[in-house]
Amino acid sequence: MNETACDRSPESLENEVIALTRRLKRLRPALSPSMDGLTPMEVHALVLLFCADERQLSVKPSDIARRLRVSASAVSQFLRSLERKGFIVRTRTEGDLRSVRIGLTEKGQSLSAQLRRERSKQFMDMVEFVGIDNMNQLVMILEKICDYAEASDSFVPVSHECGIPERGIPCA
Repeated sequence: MNETACDRSPESLENEVIALTRRLKRLRPALSPSMDGLTPMEVHALVLLFCADERQLSVKPSDIARRLRVSASAVSQFLRSLERKGFIVRTRTEGDLRSVRIGLTEKGQSLSAQLRRERSKQFMDMVEFVGIDNMNQLVMILEKICDYAEASDSFVPVSHECGIPERGIPCA
């Protein structure tokens, strides 16, 4: 667009924000060689399990389904795949044989840590490209937008918490 920031009307800004949001939604980091053979859902589940493992919290399949907003059957399928690949173990909870807890194997912990390092490096590369001052400004602007939305009657809060007990914050 050829307009400068000062020349844009609120309507034009609205259209640009919507277009940029859609553009961002179409993008995601490329799967690295370390993720070869893993689906994006499997990667998300591994990162979620890694976060829980760091905090010594146990995770049930229903926690993963709630966090990733997928069905229980979908979770069951990709957990079975992760188990076959040696990244996770499922254990029955004592006292309730119907309840299953998911944990990372040593192989799963190693890959999850590597995934987090790679994601952090991608973010650092983005900060270098965009510039630290611009990133700080982006954070300040997003905080203002969140403050506005949270104070407005026009927005409704949606829970994106992973459902892991005692977590209370968004997962990975």
